[in-house]
Amino acid sequence: MVSNNIIALLLIIIILFIVTDYCRNKNSVEPFLVADDDETKINASIIDLKKERVALKTAIDKPKEKLNNKAEYFNLIKSKLNSQLQIGSEIREKQQDRDNNQLDTIKDKLAYLQQLYKYSTMGDPENKFNSVRSLQNGTKLSIEKIEGKPHYLVKLNNEKNKLDNGNDKANCLSVKSNGNYEIEECNENDPLQYFNLQNIPNSITYKNNLEKGILSNKNIPTDVNYPFNLIKSNHNKNCLQNFNNQISVTPCETKKSHRWEPLKNNIYCSRDEDEK
Repeated sequence: MVSNNIIALLLIIIILFIVTDYCRNKNSVEPFLVADDDETKINASIIDLKKERVALKTAIDKPKEKLNNKAEYFNLIKSKLNSQLQIGSEIREKQQDRDNNQLDTIKDKLAYLQQLYKYSTMGDPENKFNSVRSLQNGTKLSIEKIEGKPHYLVKLNNEKNKLDNGNDKANCLSVKSNGNYEIEECNENDPLQYFNLQNIPNSITYKNNLEKGILSNKNIPTDVNYPFNLIKSNHNKNCLQNFNNQISVTPCETKKSHRWEPLKNNIYCSRDEDEK
C-alpha cells in the first residue's frame, strides 16, 4: 500500500512539473498584435489540457483499479501523461509561431523606416533625380523635377515622338481624364503630366501601391529585389510601364516592367547613353 502511495505521489509531482512548465512558457513573451484565431486555438488547447489533467487525477484516485490491474493502471497513467505532454507541446509551438510572425512584422516595419529615411526625396534637393532605368530591360528615360513640387515630368525625346509641328521642344507623357495617355509638349503647369516617384522598400509598401481588384496582385512574388520605384501618374495613380521598349501607363501590377531605378545621371533622350 505504501508503494502505491509513493507512486501516486510521484505522478502528482510529474503533473505539477508539467503544469508549472506550461505556465512558465505561457507568460514568457508579452502578447503583441495577436491574431484572434491564434488566441482562440491556444485557449482551446489550454481547456483540453485542463480536461486531461482532471482525467489523470481521476485515474490516480482509483485505488481499486491500481490493485486489481497494475499493468493497465500504469498504461492508463502513461497515456494520460503523454496526452498532456502532446497538448503542452502544441501550445508552445503555436505561441512560437505567433512570436515569430510578430518578429517578422517588426523587422519589416524597421526596414521600411530605414528605407524611407534613406530614399525619401521630399524637400531634399540632393536627392533630385534626372533619369530612371527600367528593371525589365535597362531602358532609360529622362525625367525632370518640377520646381517647388514633389512631381516629375517624364520626357520622350526620340525622333519619332516629336510633335507634328516639327519643333525640337521636349515631349512628355500626359495622362488624360479618360485614362488614356498621350505625348505632348512638356508643360510643368499641366497636372496631367505630373508623375510621382514612389519608393518601394518592402513587400508591405509594394502591396499597398498596387491596383486593387487585380487577381495577380493578391500575392507578391518572392523573387522581388528591394528597394525600387514605381512611377505613378499623379492624375489617376496608374504606373509607368516599359514592356520590351514599349512605354505605356497602366494600372499598377506585380510586373517587373513596372519597376524602375531612379538615377541622377542626365541622358539625351529615352534610349541614349548617359551624358558625359
